[in-house]
Amino acid sequence: MRPPRGTATPSKGPIPVEARDGRQPLRQRLFSPVDAASTSFLRLVVGVILVCECVRFHVYGWIDTYFVLPTIRFGYFGFDWLQPLPGDGMHLVFLGIAASAAAVTLGYRYRTAIALLATGWTYVNLLDQSTYLNHAYLLSLACVLLAVLPAPLDWSLDARRRAQRGPHTTPAWSLWLLRFQIAVPYVFGGISKLDSDWLHGQPLQVWMSRMTHLHERVPAFGEPWLATLFSYGGLVFDLAVVPALLCRRTRVAAFAVALAFHGLNAAMFHIGVFPWLMMFATTIFFEPGWPRSVLRWASGNKSTPAGIPLATESPAPPVRNQPWILIGIATWIVVQILIPFRHLLYPGDVAWTDEGSKFAWRMMLFDKVTALRITATNLADGTARPIDPRDLLTPKQLERMSTNPELLALFCRHVGDTLRRAGHPQAEIHVLALCSLNFRRPQLLVDPAVDLSRVSRSIRPQTWIVPLREPLREQPWLVPMSQWERQILGRVPSPPEQ
Repeated sequence: MRPPRGTATPSKGPIPVEARDGRQPLRQRLFSPVDAASTSFLRLVVGVILVCECVRFHVYGWIDTYFVLPTIRFGYFGFDWLQPLPGDGMHLVFLGIAASAAAVTLGYRYRTAIALLATGWTYVNLLDQSTYLNHAYLLSLACVLLAVLPAPLDWSLDARRRAQRGPHTTPAWSLWLLRFQIAVPYVFGGISKLDSDWLHGQPLQVWMSRMTHLHERVPAFGEPWLATLFSYGGLVFDLAVVPALLCRRTRVAAFAVALAFHGLNAAMFHIGVFPWLMMFATTIFFEPGWPRSVLRWASGNKSTPAGIPLATESPAPPVRNQPWILIGIATWIVVQILIPFRHLLYPGDVAWTDEGSKFAWRMMLFDKVTALRITATNLADGTARPIDPRDLLTPKQLERMSTNPELLALFCRHVGDTLRRAGHPQAEIHVLALCSLNFRRPQLLVDPAVDLSRVSRSIRPQTWIVPLREPLREQPWLVPMSQWERQILGRVPSPPEQ
């Protein structure tokens, strides 16, 4: 019998946490406080890794190699105005980055330190396209987010200085925004593997066959079937790991698989700190207070500390400018989704043209090798002479430039402008570039009839890039580069520039 209106209905027990949480409006849940321990741990991870990166740049001489010695810079479109500091300026920049990263790790003057860190590290990464790395880009994004999100004060000197010794909280939206950012490389890494070459096991098959340091431990390491298995395994992992991490029942197993995946990448490839960054950053998907729980377990204290407001137990405190915060969140998410898809606006295979390939999380997907010849022609007297890029570029710049049409055109523009300033107004720069993508038979990468020193720089598709026509081969093309020109163009080659 239904009780009269206004009469309280007897409760059959407490409402589960999930149910209470689900009944709250999304906006209220986003602004509800959650434990800040996991975001504080991510702060520690970013700070420590950037300190280590600065040490590596100093020890290996990369500051000079990448930013001091080069006489030519491959700036990003719209950021050519950024220039390396002269003299010892770049060494001071990295010293400042290391100091800021250490301050972020310690939580000392956090707001100032994280702003300086985000500015300095982003500046360094925008100086030259040839130094682009996915993990460096991810660290820049993480620094920018940490600079604008509520400060994670756990285990910080700032908290001690302010006598804030208890647990700290952060709005739920800041935790979910960090989770989104760490999920982006996984999701788009998986989407980019939905590629015919990758699904046919290339270039992983040839790469694995060359890893002799692993053949002794795993005799079948160079077999094609294992490369295909790894290719599909990487695809499934990237697409499935984030949903599995978000589900409580599969979270621990997914994290264990992630550790194994990144550990295997670290063993197979020399890709710096990226595997270690992702191992530690992936912990952001655990419960917000997991670091505090681990510390309690390690200390033998299994009691639950008081004073940690949970999103399901405390109403959201009033926050000013909530609509603007939501607009900012939505804008960041939309930008992070659209940028990796921008290569769809360009014709052809992005692995071949490189148009829209950066900032798109296209990691370890292809192998490109180019036999390159650059010729300067003076139309006034018909003379021609070869240009050796090794005289003007560092090895890293040469490696990136020889396979990237945009960088190739930037180099030719620099050479052409130099010749014209030297009194050769009719100088033209032409390039013969035979390129092999994923061990295909080589073909022309750019139109050799086009004067690349005069092509305009634009974000629009470049018509002087020759479309990819060579199909993927069942047997990789492993002909020595010295024979490419004779076999492809039917003529005896001059010694190639690379």
